Amino acid sequence: MHIRAEKAIVQNEREGSDLDPESTPIVFESILSSKLPLKEKDRDRMGQEAFDVITAGSDTISRVLSIATFHLLDNPESLLRLREELIMAMPNAYIHIEVATLKNLPWLVSQTQ
Repeated sequence: MHIRAEKAIVQNEREGSDLDPESTPIVFESILSSKLPLKEKDRDRMGQEAFDVITAGSDTISRVLSIATFHLLDNPESLLRLREELIMAMPNAYIHIEVATLKNLPWLVSQTQ
């Protein structure tokens, strides 16, 4: 993260506030274009902010998946019904399925609300 932060700082110094959103993560762009004092816009601060955002998101997802797994394993009937519905919707697990299709699976939707 620190290397990407350093690249964003260099790009910001070179190009001003017109950072390329394709190559500059939003966390860095936000910090660099903020009204924070210059000493707060260093590589370590930006690297830590990006790390915090990533870990916060992954922690939330892992907690939700852990709880869902527990409840499915605790209710074999629910697991079986969900599994059957998913197999019907996607007989080949290696083929991409659209989110819209998943949103139309009644048992899956009822278990995730």
